[in-house]
Amino acid sequence: MLTNDFFLGFIISWQTICAYQSCPIEECTQWFSRTKDYEYLVESSSERYCQVLQTYIKCLNDSIPFCRGHLKFHSIEYLMKKQWNELNCSKVQLQSAAESYHNRCHFLPAPAQRNIRYCSVYGQLHVRKFDGFWSSCTNPGALAVTDNRYFIVQITDSRSNNQQYLSHITQVTVILRPHNCTLSKQLTYSTSLEDTNLPISFMSGVTSVNVDGNRRAIEVLRQSVDYIELNLRYIDSSIHIRRRGNYMSVSVRSPQFVLQSSSSTSSQLCLSGCHPSFVSPLKSMISMPEEFSTCQEIPLKISKSAALERCQRKNLTDSFLDTCIYDVLLTDNEDILSLTYDVQQDFKRVFPLHYHYTTGRQHILHENYTENFGGNCILLQKSSCTLQISLFLLIFFYHISIS
Repeated sequence: MLTNDFFLGFIISWQTICAYQSCPIEECTQWFSRTKDYEYLVESSSERYCQVLQTYIKCLNDSIPFCRGHLKFHSIEYLMKKQWNELNCSKVQLQSAAESYHNRCHFLPAPAQRNIRYCSVYGQLHVRKFDGFWSSCTNPGALAVTDNRYFIVQITDSRSNNQQYLSHITQVTVILRPHNCTLSKQLTYSTSLEDTNLPISFMSGVTSVNVDGNRRAIEVLRQSVDYIELNLRYIDSSIHIRRRGNYMSVSVRSPQFVLQSSSSTSSQLCLSGCHPSFVSPLKSMISMPEEFSTCQEIPLKISKSAALERCQRKNLTDSFLDTCIYDVLLTDNEDILSLTYDVQQDFKRVFPLHYHYTTGRQHILHENYTENFGGNCILLQKSSCTLQISLFLLIFFYHISIS
């Protein structure tokens, strides 16, 4: 009985701790406090104070799914709604009598840097996930990059020359779900290799969305001919799409509490990585490319030392270096090399905590790494090993029996 009570208590404590860790209440509260201090606002029935309080309550409401069981959250939520009623804010004309509390565009407060997440998908086909781990895929077709209550990012991955390990992004599609900040419309941005240049607007022709007169909630920013940024200011997120020749990339920067609104994580590249059946043997390949080439009957376009040197000259480091070596060995293509460099630069520029994931490594980490080479090669290796062990055991027990 004591053991059961202890186990139950442990489970409840664990659930409570998890709720406290994932609840984004601090971001909402910090924004509310900073705004009041900056604008010298005091608790009153003024239009501006009610407007700020309204945004705060909206932020709390959006956090409800992640804050169940969080005592501080429920206390603050109760007090703020009580304050809203006591100040008669529902009767205060905020900016337009035609607008109501429920149909305004509320900008989410800027989160702490530690709560920003970043994911990139590029090359053939490499994924830097939101959790900082990497994965390389070989599965072609339509793939979900990320999917949450605010937006969806999808790609189409196609194989080159019908080769399993030669694939690349051929299309990127971003769908912004209907929201007050999209004027209740669905906005779609799509680009493919068939386009001469990256489109500079959503498919409807819209390039930006303004709310409350002059606040820009959404904007398509053309940074260069081969670089488009979709800036989603209302949720402090951005989507970066690049193209170099026949190669494309897409990167997503977003707060954790936006990404936590996903209904499913099993099929999202940025959350769960590649499907286990379609994982590329990147470590083995860059460690022993000649053996990989023989095993998979895929010709190498350049030597290992030459690929390493070219990637080093681009100042690529860590996992960006590894993926570069992999791609250059199989393609010897300057565009894919330049794209990897661009993606690494975006990672350093856009992701505030990039230095936690950067060591500056410019060498291959695992030399002579032969865990597997993909396909049937690992099965052959295992079969050979099993045969040798079986033969050894047979001889061993034979000697025991006759001794």
